Amino acid sequence: SGSKCEVKVLEPGEFLKALNEKLQEELSEYADSGELVELADIVEVIYAIVRCQGMDIEEFEKMRKDKLEKKGAFEKRLFLCWVVAESTE
Repeated sequence: SGSKCEVKVLEPGEFLKALNEKLQEELSEYADSGELVELADIVEVIYAIVRCQGMDIEEFEKMRKDKLEKKGAFEKRLFLCWVVAESTE
């Protein structure tokens, strides 16, 4: 292709920062385009962040499913508009 590039191995902290920036980039691309292929990119970045944080994907998926059981999902299209906290007095 005639193109040239430079690559380097990032330190763990730099890598996590770069992944977080990449996640924002991919989220923006999805928001602009609405294309499902962008969601696949987002999932890959999320999985890379999970691994960078020292968790394997299976453990992450278990955590996600546990939270889903406790908090629910988005199937009913419900949107929480506001919450009033109860007084602790």
